[in-house]
Amino acid sequence: MKTIAFFPEGAFGPALNSVGIAQACREQGHRAVFICDSGFRGVFSEYGFEEFEVNLSEPMPPEQAANYWSDFIQQHIPNFHKSAYDQIDNYVKDCWEAIVDTAKWAQKGLPDVLNEIKPDLICVDLSPKIRAMT
Repeated sequence: MKTIAFFPEGAFGPALNSVGIAQACREQGHRAVFICDSGFRGVFSEYGFEEFEVNLSEPMPPEQAANYWSDFIQQHIPNFHKSAYDQIDNYVKDCWEAIVDTAKWAQKGLPDVLNEIKPDLICVDLSPKIRAMT
């Protein structure tokens, strides 16, 4: 039995894709666990998986956390009418800055969580592709 830690992006698409893969791993006898932001607390345990929290952003009230990405997209809707090239200086730049910020926050708690889990494999879903790191 291997311990496989799933660390999906904080969005329901990647999270639920990871759940499906984790269910298949569990059916094969492996221990699948999830590393997630507090905004996803309970999502993975509903499917019977252990959850380990890592802050992916500055702590904020639950309602604000729940709406963070939908608010982010809403503010960028006017940019979606532009060409992909013309989105680089606004939507694309802001997305990558947010992703870098989440990585910086995750680094604060991730080492302790990984020491606790001691995974054999870590699957990071940054849709549309899943990347596995050993």
